[in-house]
Amino acid sequence: MILRSKPLPFRNVTRTVRIALVCTAALFGSSLHAQTARVLGQVTDAQGAVVPHVRVQITNLDTGTVINTESSDSGEYSAQFLPAGNYKITVEAPG
Repeated sequence: MILRSKPLPFRNVTRTVRIALVCTAALFGSSLHAQTARVLGQVTDAQGAVVPHVRVQITNLDTGTVINTESSDSGEYSAQFLPAGNYKITVEAPG
């Protein structure tokens, strides 16, 4: 007795491969987007008192890009959507 298997139609194989590629792209596509960082902080003095309205400079050490912001009434500052990397934060207060 000779057993013969039916060959798979190429159309079904192609459709399966296409579906697998679409699923793979959907699973891993979000990781292909650029990653960003956020810096949050609060400026305080040596005694722990909040220091409002001071200049905060955030420097990307890899690219040299500088972001300037100011602390709020409660001494808080933030910068969002920064490229992931190494940063130096400098605070300048008058007086």
